[in-house]
Amino acid sequence: MVYVLNKDGNPLMPTKRCGNVRILLKEKKAKVVSVKPFVIQLLYDCKNYTQDITLGIDSGYINIGFSAISDKEELICGEVYLSKNMSEKIKERSIYRKMRRSRLRYRKARFNNRKRCDDFLAPSIKHKLDSHIRFIDKLKKFLPISKIIIEVGNFDIQKIKNPFSLWFLGVWHFSHSVIKLLGLSVLSCLKYPKWCTCSTGLSFLF
Repeated sequence: MVYVLNKDGNPLMPTKRCGNVRILLKEKKAKVVSVKPFVIQLLYDCKNYTQDITLGIDSGYINIGFSAISDKEELICGEVYLSKNMSEKIKERSIYRKMRRSRLRYRKARFNNRKRCDDFLAPSIKHKLDSHIRFIDKLKKFLPISKIIIEVGNFDIQKIKNPFSLWFLGVWHFSHSVIKLLGLSVLSCLKYPKWCTCSTGLSFLF
C-alpha cells in the first residue's frame, strides 16, 4: 500500500498500483516523503477525490491497536508499543535538576510556591495520553480520516476469574462488596477518598 499526498500536502486515497508509482517517481512527477510507511507527494495538480475512512483505536496502557478502513478494504493496521520506563526517566530528570540547582549558591527557596491545575495528570498518564493524540495526528497526515472510534473498556478481572465471588454483586471494590453484602449505606466516598464511614459507624479503608 502506497499513501499519496497532493501538491499541497493534503492526504489522498492510497493506492496499490506500485507500477504507476514507480513511473511517477522516475519521471519526477512525485517525490518520496516517508519510507515507513511509504508516502509519496504528487508534484502536479490533480483532483482531490477521497472516500470516508474510519479509524479504530484500541487504547491501552502498554500498547495501542489501530486499524483504518474504507467501505471496501482495510488501508492500514498495526500495533504501537508505548514507553514503560517513564517513572525512571522522571527520577533521573529530578536528580539532574537537583544537581544543577545545588550549584546556584544564592538561589532562593521555591518549594512552597508550586501549584497544580485542576486538570492535572500524573506524568506517566499524561505521556500515555499525549502518545495517543500524537499517533492519531501522524495517521491523519497521510490518510483522509473522516471518523475516529476509540474503544475504552473497563473489565472486572476478578469477576472473569471467579464469577461466584463477591465481585459478582456488581461492585468495583472489595470493601464496597462487603458494604453491599452487609446491607450498609455509604455516606460519602468522594470527600474522604481514603476512609469511608458507613451509617452503622464502621469504617473501611479504600
